Amino acid sequence: MDSIPIHLQTEFEAILRNKSVPIGFHIHYKKWLRFYLDFCRKYGFRENERISLDHFLMKLHEKKQTKAQQQQASHAIALYYEIVHERDARHANAPPSPKSTLSLMTSTEPEEDNNPLDNIHKTSQNMKVAERITTIPAKADVEPSPSEKPATGMSWKEEYTRLSNEIQVRHYSQKTLRPSHIPFVTVLPAICFKPILIFARFRNCLDIAMSEPP
Repeated sequence: MDSIPIHLQTEFEAILRNKSVPIGFHIHYKKWLRFYLDFCRKYGFRENERISLDHFLMKLHEKKQTKAQQQQASHAIALYYEIVHERDARHANAPPSPKSTLSLMTSTEPEEDNNPLDNIHKTSQNMKVAERITTIPAKADVEPSPSEKPATGMSWKEEYTRLSNEIQVRHYSQKTLRPSHIPFVTVLPAICFKPILIFARFRNCLDIAMSEPP
């Protein structure tokens, strides 16, 4: 059997003195209160409800307790109910704590007006945003072909061969390979070697002329 909580025992002893209960009976009153609390916990009755006292007195009658003992137990539990009543009254008259005031303020805030027209407007705006997002073209992550990569360190012969192959693949005209269409890097060798060829032809003609008899 559990003992009476210390704070309740202190309040119960104070009310026994205020009600002029003889000191010799204090131990018996505290015994009835302890029995009553244990009875409510054991059989599932509410300690603060007066109807539980009726069930407790019936239990005492079953235990062959005398009428005087039942009356004494009834008086002890009645004093306990006075303690509970005074405690509830103090809590009801106590000023609200800052936390409870804050919760009251937040609970009384006006709720958002669920207007069907506003909901339709919001839905249409969300759909427009979704359409704009879906219509944004994705950046194609395509690797450039070898023919499109910039050529670095390539000689004029390799350039000429690459252009010739590309013309054959794309079915370009052969006129594309004329000097006017060939890049400067392919025409440069012909320009450099032309004076040498002219000089060689002149030298050859001179040798022929000198070799003929006068």
